[in-house]
Amino acid sequence: MKSLPRDYCPVVCDSSRAQECLDMCKAILADIADKNPSWYIIDETDDEYRALFSSPECFALGIEAPDGTLAGCGVASYRAAELERFRPFIPEEDFAVSGRVGYIEFIQVALGYRGLGFQRVFFRELEKLLVERGAKYLTSVVSPDNRYSLANFHKEGYREVGRYVHQRTGYPRLIMIKNV
Repeated sequence: MKSLPRDYCPVVCDSSRAQECLDMCKAILADIADKNPSWYIIDETDDEYRALFSSPECFALGIEAPDGTLAGCGVASYRAAELERFRPFIPEEDFAVSGRVGYIEFIQVALGYRGLGFQRVFFRELEKLLVERGAKYLTSVVSPDNRYSLANFHKEGYREVGRYVHQRTGYPRLIMIKNV
């Protein structure tokens, strides 16, 4: 298994790295398609996915491998459409304040770099950015079947507050929230 330098530095992923992240996403989806199709779902079209990286409501981070390619990336946001599913679980006075609720859109770790703790690094780095911008609640969703991601959510202090079924795929999702 490959290892990254101990002194890695997360890098900002802007629109210039969006295609690289999308290619990584497609490789991950292809790898898990037969065994674990419910683990990772992308709702956006390719163009919408790439647009996340230049949206003022989103920010993305990456971890570079020694060869300069991305070993992983993560996106967090304040997109209102995504945050609505969390409204029932957050006090209205907090939900009404812009920036008070942050959303971790996704974290993806490239094939060959899994099991090294990058998902938890992304949690911490994205959460830090959300909190610096005023978030009091951190939110995300996860497949109940993805025991690795779910374990990391729990290790990072998230709690399950609800469930829903993804409309397009029919796969269940857990609604996760962390108070900060």
